[in-house]
Amino acid sequence: MNYNEKEIREKILKGLVETNDAVLIVIGNYLDLDEFELDFAINTKDNEIFEMFLQLFQNQALKDEARRAMLYSDYGDESADKNGLNNLIN
Repeated sequence: MNYNEKEIREKILKGLVETNDAVLIVIGNYLDLDEFELDFAINTKDNEIFEMFLQLFQNQALKDEARRAMLYSDYGDESADKNGLNNLIN
C-alpha cells in the first residue's frame, strides 16, 4: 500500500469515528504472503464496547476464532482446548 492509500484510509477511519456513537473498526491487509497488517479505530465507552463484543460473540464462528486467537496469545497454542488447557497452565 502506498502513502496516499494509507492517508485515505486514515481519513475514512477518522470520519467514521467522528460521525458514529460507538465505533470499533479493524481492517487487515496482507503486506506479503506471511505478513498481515492491522489498522483499527476505536471510539467507545467501556460499556459500549462490552455491548459490541457481546453481540458479536453471539456468532459461533467468530466466537471460535476469537477463542483460538486468545489461547494462542496467552499460551502460544491455538489448540490448547484440545491439548488440555490445565496442562498448559500448570
